[in-house]
Amino acid sequence: MRIVAGKWKGRAILAPEGSQTRPTTDRLRESLASIVLSARGLDLSHARVLDAFAGSGALGLELLSRGAEEAVFIERSARAKRAVERNVRELGAPARVIVGDAWSVLSRPGIPGAPFDVVLLDPPYATPPERLFDLICLLEERGALAHGALIAHERAERAPALDGTCLATRGFIGIRSRTIGQSAIDLWRYDGETSEATVEDQGD
Repeated sequence: MRIVAGKWKGRAILAPEGSQTRPTTDRLRESLASIVLSARGLDLSHARVLDAFAGSGALGLELLSRGAEEAVFIERSARAKRAVERNVRELGAPARVIVGDAWSVLSRPGIPGAPFDVVLLDPPYATPPERLFDLICLLEERGALAHGALIAHERAERAPALDGTCLATRGFIGIRSRTIGQSAIDLWRYDGETSEATVEDQGD
């Protein structure tokens, strides 16, 4: 695996051994980073990133490579955590790595690095969308989201998306959805005001 673009373009990153994680392809990482950059006016400076299901840390590292200020990686697998720590160390990335279940870590007092400007949700594809909604609500209730924060959710293309009506009641607006092969990326923005959910769908 290698960083796709930015100041670390071409640098190799370590993928965790075994099958506990699902590495995101270069193409998908490039699409996700482009969607986030576009939504932020091509400027990631001062952005604080949460990669809540880190795996190798590739998604968060792509955003750091493109100018994000710092990142927090959460990963429940100790093996994957070691891979993230090595990647962070070898790149000299401004990041911290926390081992644990995302819901448990974010329930603790004093969420490190919060409030976040970008939240990356790339959980196992079998994760029910209701569980992810609970996680987003937890972030919102804990004050861990900056105004205008972006939530990027990667899922299987045929899997159900997050419930836009429920998210709208919590102040989230759907701003982009893109299909890349057999995967999809949905982007939401936190405005803190209830609204109707509208998502621009962009196929591959």
